[in-house]
Amino acid sequence: MPLAKGVMAVFTTRAGGVSGAPFASSNLALHVGDDDDAVLANRASTAAVLGVKAERTVWCEQVHGDVVATVTEDDAGRGATSHDDAIAGADGLVTDVQDLPLAVLAADCAPVLFAAPHRGIVAAVHAGRRGLVDAVLEIAVGTMLDLGADRADIVAAVGPSIGPCCYAVGDDVAAEVNAAVPATRAKTTDGRTALNLSAGIRAVLAREGVHAVTTVGGCTAHQPGAYFSYRRDGVTGRQAGIVWRT
Repeated sequence: MPLAKGVMAVFTTRAGGVSGAPFASSNLALHVGDDDDAVLANRASTAAVLGVKAERTVWCEQVHGDVVATVTEDDAGRGATSHDDAIAGADGLVTDVQDLPLAVLAADCAPVLFAAPHRGIVAAVHAGRRGLVDAVLEIAVGTMLDLGADRADIVAAVGPSIGPCCYAVGDDVAAEVNAAVPATRAKTTDGRTALNLSAGIRAVLAREGVHAVTTVGGCTAHQPGAYFSYRRDGVTGRQAGIVWRT
């Protein structure tokens, strides 16, 4: 989908790839135990459909932390064929380089994609409960501003993630996350303490002055035919959020 003028953003699904169970079928992650050749074939076919180059796409390690890396042309292709070569320690990527796709993986956490079109800046962030507590979204916005983005120019899209209907957590976990982002407070459909990641992400973005936010995909756990879900399946694949300047 066009995220902004000159910027494309895509949230993939699990459909259309060659991986076998339990990673069937378009698993894009090289670190979950799937056959590497199958993953690389999935990445290549996804890139071909999107009209981007798989060999230029940049991936990050994703450690549920707060590091957001600024990506340059020298980083093109990092993590494209080996997880060991992904941007180490990072859960977010920002660049102002044209035609350099940034990708983050998810299977319940939310992929969040950004653009500041007037400055040609894009970002991709992996945001789960730990990322919300550690302010990874705020850091991503700050990194975009450091590159010259205007806060009022930033737009974002929040991809599929586990919904509050299925994200039961202990009271201690809820208290920690709610203290950082009160909008995450929720209950499951059967009344247990839960988190609402999507609402929390939108609240953080609003607090950061990012009001043009699109949310797509719904609950990953409720859609086994469409999305991978770690909470639902345990051993499973990953879908991706990918953003790039055209």
